[in-house]
Amino acid sequence: MNQTIVNINDGAVSNPKIVREFGIESLCTQGKYDFVGYINKNNKMLISCPKHFEYKDASDIKLIVGCILKSFRKTDKGSNAVIDCNIPLMPYLHILDFFYKYGVFKSVNSRYTQGYGGNVDWNRTIRRSPKVVSGGNLLFVPLELKKIKTERNFISECMTYVINDGFEQFGKYVGIGTRIDSDSYVFNNINPKAVIRQLKGEESKYFKDIEIQLIRALIKYFSWEGSMTDQSYFVTQSFDLSWENMIHNFLNSNFAGYDFKTETILFENECRKYSFKKEKDSIETADKNNHRFLVEFDHKTKVNDDGKLFLFDSKYYTRVSEVNYKQVAYHYFLSNGANGEIIPPESIVNGLILPTKQNYRSAVHIDRRNIDGVYIQEHYINIREVMEKYIS
Repeated sequence: MNQTIVNINDGAVSNPKIVREFGIESLCTQGKYDFVGYINKNNKMLISCPKHFEYKDASDIKLIVGCILKSFRKTDKGSNAVIDCNIPLMPYLHILDFFYKYGVFKSVNSRYTQGYGGNVDWNRTIRRSPKVVSGGNLLFVPLELKKIKTERNFISECMTYVINDGFEQFGKYVGIGTRIDSDSYVFNNINPKAVIRQLKGEESKYFKDIEIQLIRALIKYFSWEGSMTDQSYFVTQSFDLSWENMIHNFLNSNFAGYDFKTETILFENECRKYSFKKEKDSIETADKNNHRFLVEFDHKTKVNDDGKLFLFDSKYYTRVSEVNYKQVAYHYFLSNGANGEIIPPESIVNGLILPTKQNYRSAVHIDRRNIDGVYIQEHYINIREVMEKYIS
């Protein structure tokens, strides 16, 4: 990558010079950077890493963007709601998905010949061939033979161009896409408006949804080609949602249990011993109006043999500065049977999971065991390890 890379961290105090140079005033809050992603401007790239993530080299750009893409393609909020970018990411991904499933688009043409050997089209034969009775049998002579021929066309060449151009423009920086060979039509001095006009004309010739959606994705990509600037960006201000998805994956893959003596989580690579789920529950209050409100457990699982319940909440913090009262309230709800089942406080393993650039460690968040049984820990997990396992 022949360009200068400037790396910062989400949540760090902003540098006025960097803010002005890359025009990221709207991505700063209260004097701090408030986003994860990259901005490519005038052959300089600003990469904003997640909190506690220690930048090493340009390959980290692929790691960071790969995690964002994977997590937000899975979330019910959808990528468009949480990713801000001026690159045609969704059209490009749609075109890539088509390519990986079906290859480069080819038109299918049916041609018919008359003969006696090959793929017989019986419907056409019955309609068109002369009928001959021989030996009491009805014969059709000659037979109508169907030959299928696939050919590259204008859509094929547009698709090839987009796959290669998208890879060079942004795909290779973020670890998506590939280059493919093009042995025929080449776009020279491309005129996006002319290409779009022709693609819209082609759209009316096709009837399958996958073909129409492919053409529309191509139109969106070439619309971007016609409005390119000297700056591209891919950012999110919702990396906390990515962290939640990544931790959910990490727990389900590597959580091996809990050591009650050392009060630490036990991890085992790809052991898959527990199934954590994100759960929502409706809690009824004790007031005279019987109001109900929704609680949401990020990562919850119960061990049936000993009745232990693991309840974790993923927190994307720079540092913990105050008590997490939501997690305290959830502890009370469960131990008091607000959801219909009373769980003894000592059976609830309750904790917050936070990122760190160091090795795993645990700390006490709140200890009220001698009062009402509430005990909540902080579990710090290496963010690079979580991210690498997420996209491995």
